Amino acid sequence: MPKPNDRTHNGGRYLQGISIWALSLGCIIGWGSFVMPGTSFLPDSGPVGSLIGIVLAALMCFVICSNYSFLVQKIPSSGGSYGFTRSILGEDHGFLAVWSLELAYISLLWANSTAFILLGRYLVGDFLQWGFHYTIAAYDVWAGEVLVTILIQVIFGLVTCFGKHFANILRTVFATVMFLGVCILFAGVCYKNGFSLIFRPAFSSGENHLIQILNVAVLAPWMYVGFEVVVHSVDEVRFPLKNIFRYAGFAIFAGMLIYLFLNLTASSGVPEGFENWSDYVSNLENCTGIESIPVLFNINRALGKTGLVIAAITIFCALASSVMGFLRAGARVLTFMAEAKIVPEKLATFNKNGLPVKATLVILVISLPVSFLGRTAIGWNADVATLSVSIVYAYISICTVLSAKGKENKKARILGIIGAFCSALVFFFLLIPNIFAVNALSKESYLMLALWSFVGILFYWHTFSRDKEYRFGKQQLRRLVPGKD
Repeated sequence: MPKPNDRTHNGGRYLQGISIWALSLGCIIGWGSFVMPGTSFLPDSGPVGSLIGIVLAALMCFVICSNYSFLVQKIPSSGGSYGFTRSILGEDHGFLAVWSLELAYISLLWANSTAFILLGRYLVGDFLQWGFHYTIAAYDVWAGEVLVTILIQVIFGLVTCFGKHFANILRTVFATVMFLGVCILFAGVCYKNGFSLIFRPAFSSGENHLIQILNVAVLAPWMYVGFEVVVHSVDEVRFPLKNIFRYAGFAIFAGMLIYLFLNLTASSGVPEGFENWSDYVSNLENCTGIESIPVLFNINRALGKTGLVIAAITIFCALASSVMGFLRAGARVLTFMAEAKIVPEKLATFNKNGLPVKATLVILVISLPVSFLGRTAIGWNADVATLSVSIVYAYISICTVLSAKGKENKKARILGIIGAFCSALVFFFLLIPNIFAVNALSKESYLMLALWSFVGILFYWHTFSRDKEYRFGKQQLRRLVPGKD
């Protein structure tokens, strides 16, 4: 594989610590952060179970973050997760890592870019529901909403392609406003609603409390995915590489606070006719509008229209920073795939400012038609992202264990083992239906996983058949062929 392009002579080192923090946090928080307290966290685990699970998930990702930090100093390559895995475990494992990572980034890009319409539906009603109309998996698709989604993707895509410093400023502003917005809203809701209902009851009914905690903890790869996108920017930071994941760690901590605050907001109050949060969330399918999202309902109940305006700005910033972050990360991963000749090599080129314009435009073009599929189908695909990220985190942890030799690296080796164990736990917890908990994939998500796996096999076969350097699937054969060792 050719060495990754050196982007520093074109783009320069321009990313400060705040930029890395914002890029990482912007990918961690998206639409699901505001919705899942009512649809998943509270119903499955209750407020206390959710809080403990969220903290455990953060600790898990701190371990993975430490493993990344160790590897980025050992192998200071812009190839990121793919570069680490390829260098230590070989091209075949590198292919699986990079394919899984690209799948996760693209899936979450689609999920958050189409969520702008959901925000509009809850806040302004059917304003954009005009033109052609059809239904996919019980989700209504309208021409007006599709066009707006495409317009949003194009705007952020062009900014990411050509507005290098402007995009950096936007990501930083969006992430900062999002974090401050959640903190302000939580403080306002607590001041108005008080704490009398938040922990009554503390857990969801039915399952063992430990299982309820695990229900949330195993979502760590979904909740905090994105903190690792900074590893693709090692050629662009203006500080020592050993500090890059310090800022990613700050982003994980900020993301944890956001999840905690939003869950407490969701359980802080209930509409008339409901006794407590448990009664409320178990009947969400009978609620409409803002009332169907406990976070927004309690913000409106406590702070009125002013609170909803702040919430709208906060959610917009969360979605915008996520779309820009995953578009940027997805494009850079695509360049690594191009350098490895998995996709056409011309996608590995960069413009005079050090931006992968061709790769970014390809991701954008692939994403535009997704707007016609509806949120339900996109949600199935996003579910697979958790499994994909757990594979990548497992590889990073294994690479850490293999690289951490000597007594001076004992701590890194231990953290690598812990990271590998946690990643495997998450993978099998979610993959095997109802093995312990309710958070198994839906049958549609299994179908999407099978589809992506099939496409990955086709790509691998294509890459393998064109491999003249005996890099893929031929390590043992390579030693037997004269001139190939």
